[in-house]
Amino acid sequence: MNDFEKISPTSLRTAPPFKGLMPFDKKVVSRLANSMRKNGFDNAFPIVLWKGHDNLVVDGHLRLAAALKAGIKHVIVCEREFPSEDEAVEYALHNNVFRSHYMDEELAQKLNDARYSLLEKSIQHLTARCRIMTIEVTL
Repeated sequence: MNDFEKISPTSLRTAPPFKGLMPFDKKVVSRLANSMRKNGFDNAFPIVLWKGHDNLVVDGHLRLAAALKAGIKHVIVCEREFPSEDEAVEYALHNNVFRSHYMDEELAQKLNDARYSLLEKSIQHLTARCRIMTIEVTL
């Protein structure tokens, strides 16, 4: 279930691996901040937080930076639940496909890296819980 609310952008926090996942240019921040000063924060595009993780931004770092620069008092946020950090990263990458200035190959590589990491962790989890036995049969 997604929970939407109006909140001060100064109460939001950014941290790796989400911070810097999709770098943006300071000129883009300035242009978006100018637009926000003129038109306000666009509520159609809320900042996505990881529910239960102390206002951690998963998606919307550019919108947050612009809102802070523009002095916007309140932004709309959406809290989402994610089963794991890897799935939250994959969500953030997927959401940035249409908003990104990245070439398709770069974005595909980031998505593949996130999927590989998720697969690697799943395999480690399974091998920790399973005992593999080999039986040699001689005829």
